[in-house]
This record gives sequence, C-alpha cells and structure tokens, in this order.
Amino acid sequence: MRTEFEGFRWHFEPTVDVHRRRDLESGAWLDSAELLKQNRRRRIYRVDGDLPLIVKHDCPPRPYDRLRAMFRRAGAREFAAAHAALAVGLPVPAPIGHAVRGCETLFAAEEIRGCTKLRLAWERGQTDARRRAALLRAVTDFAATFFRACMIHPDMHAGNILVREEADGSARCFLVDLAGARGLKPGRRFALWDAVGWLTHLAPRLRSREAVDILCSCGVAADAEEAWRQWAMLVRRTVTRWLADGRGDARVCLRPAACARSITPNRGIGL
Repeated sequence: MRTEFEGFRWHFEPTVDVHRRRDLESGAWLDSAELLKQNRRRRIYRVDGDLPLIVKHDCPPRPYDRLRAMFRRAGAREFAAAHAALAVGLPVPAPIGHAVRGCETLFAAEEIRGCTKLRLAWERGQTDARRRAALLRAVTDFAATFFRACMIHPDMHAGNILVREEADGSARCFLVDLAGARGLKPGRRFALWDAVGWLTHLAPRLRSREAVDILCSCGVAADAEEAWRQWAMLVRRTVTRWLADGRGDARVCLRPAACARSITPNRGIGL
C-alpha cells in the first residue's frame, strides 16, 4: 500500500546507513513519528528510534507558492544552509538528507537530545546563580559564533534556539531552524538586528548590563558606550514591532530591567 510520503526522490549524506535510507524512501518512518508542529504550509515530525530524527515536510498551499517552490526547494535550501552553518562552526543539528516530489519537499536531520528551549531555560535559571551564569556564557558563545558566521536568518528568535545543560554545570546553545537562512554576500554589511536582535526576546530577564557585556564580548560593539547605544536601539525596535502587532506583552519590555535607557549609565536617552 502506498504511504503518504512514498515517491520522494531523496539525496542523502554518504554516512547514512541503508536501513535509515530505506525507511525514509518508503515512508515507513511515519509509523513511529510524532507531529510536533504544523501550519498551512509546513509540518514538523519527530521520528523515534536509536537515533531520533526531525523531519520537516513543506507543501505550499497556493498555486503561486507551488509554482515558486518548483524553483526554490525548501528542503534542499535548508540542507545547504545546515552544511554552511557547520562549516563555520555554528552548532546546528546534523543533516541527514532532503527529498522532493513535485512541489513538496522533505528535510531530515538528527535530533539534538536533552535540550530545552532557550527562553524556557532562561526563565527557570533565574533563581540559581550558578545555572544563570552557565546559561549566560552559553548565550554569549552562541552570539559570538553566530556573528562570526555571518548568516542571515529570516526568523531568528529565541524559540529557534535550544540549550543543552550538561551534568558538569556547563551549557551549549543550538540553532535548530535554518529555513530560509543564507550566508551574507561578500561586501555586504551585517545589520545589527540580523546579528543580535534575537537577544531582545530574553527580556526582561536579560539585564541591560548583561546584554552590553554580550555585545562587547562577541565583537558587535567596540566598547561599552557603543553597546549601550545598540541595545537601546534593539529594545526600541522590538517594542515598536510588538505595539504595531497589538501584542499585550509589549509592556514587559518597557520595565526598567529590560531596557537600556542610556547611552552611558549617566546620560538618559529615553525610549
């Protein structure tokens, strides 16, 4: 009997074993899959096994999108983005392969075990000083790596970053969604929002002085004065976006702990 995901043409990593290839090609992986997330265009599955997988199915709903997808394959683009990220040292799930059937695409990658969403881990770590310090180091290291990688991500936010906390108290961040990500073209400047705008999603529990230290540590700002100015710009942009979208939680970012209200600690600039 033909399964829903049979008939896709797969391109695998050379190291993928024959049993996993057979399961993916036949569509048998769906029998042990759990639907994690879906919208009109995309479904994301978790596939159980000795080495769990994440499989993303892209199926454009509208005729124009289906026509466009024939030339811009979502699965192949995310597969290429994962390889580009790994090449520059950005921690992402190891890609397994990608497939195409008409305008539909599949992308498979290894699941990173033992991880929590960064925003949730950050909230839970507020009462434990040691855990908070480890998470802060992990966020700083990830921000520096992402900035050096010079990748443009169209949907970069804290929800797309997972953190794994180790038994020795250390932590490491991973970027798990590379849909639409691409490298910065030669000669183009890296916009501040594209580089570190996602840090504002950790407000208000990310203190302004901590954000300034991150911006300085990863090389985004040359000194503390420039970092204060940049953080104020990022917070203003986030609040403006939330207010424009009618989001009630915009007021959260307006709390004093969330906002860099000064270029230097002694001179106010307001919001």
